[in-house]
Amino acid sequence: MTKNNKIVFSEDTYHNLFIDPFSWSNLILLNKLSQNTCLFLGLSMTDPNLRRLLDIANRRNPSNSLNHFIIKDKPQRINKKEEDRLPLFLIERDFNELGLNTIWIEDFKEIPDILTRIGNE
Repeated sequence: MTKNNKIVFSEDTYHNLFIDPFSWSNLILLNKLSQNTCLFLGLSMTDPNLRRLLDIANRRNPSNSLNHFIIKDKPQRINKKEEDRLPLFLIERDFNELGLNTIWIEDFKEIPDILTRIGNE
């Protein structure tokens, strides 16, 4: 890339987008979240702006169906005991509130097969 066509996002610029709910980027993303099925891969889902937009899109969905998917790496310390699954359950519950279906993986090699299955649905 040349000096004239580089894109630089500063934290300050991002915060300005976050406080303006009618910024073009927020409106475009909200439209995509409301009209499409989206896949989130490699995200922590802690970004407050993304969570806010997912929440709005989910509230606009009258059937309250879970339209989106998130693929998350299952922590290694989680085993089959019911009490050990509680953290995963709470994370899934949080994601469900945002309209996300959680797909837990134990190995990143599982992702291509998961993507194929999602694409065939």
